[in-house]
Amino acid sequence: MTTQDEQQEQREPEQGERARAPRGRRRAAWVAGTAALLGGVASLGAFGVQRAAEESDLVLLAGLDGGVVGHLLWAFACLCGAVLGVAGFWFFVVGYEWLTATLAAIVLGAAVLAACGGVLLNGLFALISSSTDYFVLDELDRPGGEQILVEEATGFGDVYWHVYQGGPVRYAEITDSFDLGPDCERLTGSPGTTPFADGDYTLTSDTQGRDVLSFTVDRSYCDNGGTYELVLP
Repeated sequence: MTTQDEQQEQREPEQGERARAPRGRRRAAWVAGTAALLGGVASLGAFGVQRAAEESDLVLLAGLDGGVVGHLLWAFACLCGAVLGVAGFWFFVVGYEWLTATLAAIVLGAAVLAACGGVLLNGLFALISSSTDYFVLDELDRPGGEQILVEEATGFGDVYWHVYQGGPVRYAEITDSFDLGPDCERLTGSPGTTPFADGDYTLTSDTQGRDVLSFTVDRSYCDNGGTYELVLP
């Protein structure tokens, strides 16, 4: 009698494990499907954003450059890939024979590591590319397609500016259209000079009614007294 009781006690945990395995695989299948769907959408979004960024001088989404948004979307897609790999590990390993489980663990483990590497790499690219600030000159009250946007970024030992026109998403660069004065090839200044981040710029009108953007910088490398005056189109 005791032997039968012991056998019954051994069978009950085994039956419980067999009952839990299908539920676990169904849950893993749902997680894998969700991760695949979100990852696919993120991949398509990243591809579309980077394609648009290649066709325009600047693509701006939620204050971020299109390249940065693309890297963030790729990082999210890789993260979904890692989740997909973990869910696949659970689906193919739990409840299967040891050979199938071992092969699945090797393949899916490699996939998870590769996906995690993609997350770190794209996150690093996004972090490096996000040091630039963009400022739309809303004071001009211009419609979409005619808005003026200024890029303020720190380079190698200098702060530089680029001016764009367009909006609200795509912009064309117009920096080269300005007459910057004698011996002046680009809008540059010494490190720490951030007139647009500090709001230290002025917008006026000339005698012809054109908008004029003015800002003063340190060490401008131009014979202009350190003040840039840009007649906006």
